[in-house]
Amino acid sequence: MPNANVIIAELARAQHGVLHRRQLHAAGITDKQIRRRVDQGELIHLGHGVFAVPSVRPDQWRQYKAAELAVPGARSPASTAAGTSTPPRFAGSG
Repeated sequence: MPNANVIIAELARAQHGVLHRRQLHAAGITDKQIRRRVDQGELIHLGHGVFAVPSVRPDQWRQYKAAELAVPGARSPASTAAGTSTPPRFAGSG
């Protein structure tokens, strides 16, 4: 089994730098390990069980993915526009 750092890096790479506590638990990472990483600045707690890695620059895609992870079953533009290089446009956004 890969170590926790590898698991976090792989999840973050695939999800715009954010991940959810339940994903970490499913990968065998404990709350104690999560807390230690937050305390050491290796993870940033964004709220509602969502964390970000500090090495990924905050941007619109990270915000979309964080919101999607915070609400189970939600679909963000980051999911539905996967594979595109520009953020989606919304009605009334110019």
